[in-house]
Amino acid sequence: MRFAHNILLLIYLFTYTSLVHAYVGPGAGLSAIGTILAFIAAIVLMIVGFLWYPIKRLIKGKRNDLSQSQLLDDSDPQKADIERSEK
Repeated sequence: MRFAHNILLLIYLFTYTSLVHAYVGPGAGLSAIGTILAFIAAIVLMIVGFLWYPIKRLIKGKRNDLSQSQLLDDSDPQKADIERSEK
C-alpha cells in the first residue's frame, strides 16, 4: 500500500504545475525529450538482451536435442520398419 502512495505522490509531483519564469526553447526541449527516450530505449534493450539471448539459447538447445533424437531414431532401420508396419 505504501508503494502505491509513493507512486501517486511521484505522479502528482511530476504533473503539478506552478508559475515559473523560465523558457525552454525548442532545441533544448527536443534534446531533453530525445535523451530521455534514448535512455528508456537503452534500458529496455538491456533487459531484452539479458533475458532474450539465454532463452533463445535454451530453445535452440532443445530443438537440437529433438533433431538429434529424431536422427538417432531414423538411423535404426529395424525400428523404422517396425514403426511403419504398426501404422
